[in-house]
Amino acid sequence: MKYRTYKFPVNNGNEVARNSLFAAFIQLMDQKPINQITVLELCQKANISRSAFYWNFNSKEDMLRKYFDGQLYSMVRHLHKADNTPHINTLEYLVRYFSLNRRLIDDLIDNHLEKILTEHLVLIVHQIIKQNVLPVQNHPVFQENYIAGGLTAVIRTWSEHHYQESNQEIMIIILGLVK
Repeated sequence: MKYRTYKFPVNNGNEVARNSLFAAFIQLMDQKPINQITVLELCQKANISRSAFYWNFNSKEDMLRKYFDGQLYSMVRHLHKADNTPHINTLEYLVRYFSLNRRLIDDLIDNHLEKILTEHLVLIVHQIIKQNVLPVQNHPVFQENYIAGGLTAVIRTWSEHHYQESNQEIMIIILGLVK
């Protein structure tokens, strides 16, 4: 299985430090729970100073959130470039995104950090609704949270099944649940 190379998409001089820290963080999360990873250990593995860590991030969880924020920025750019295509194309892109990020998603689930994933999905759903891919309901904030919670549950179940279902099958499942 091809795994994604985790990189922050925004380039502003700290990119090398952020990417090195995040790559080291992913490697360490594969080995042990996040609460057992120290900032010092993370910095040593990344060969980056602690001050560089704290220049870029407030905590390990903040690093995850900023990574997802950067991914959201890239995703929104991609969605804006796309013509007003049917929601299937957006959903296909989203499921492919989950599939490419399965290693990180598994680490989040293993570390009981689904909340970070759900927060990220709320922002994605907000953008999808904003693009008129999904119809807006009377209470969009509730709609966004409801859909994001459902997507989190689907992703968690897919992870528990070791991603046996294809991207196409997951798209069909999600479409069936959203109707």
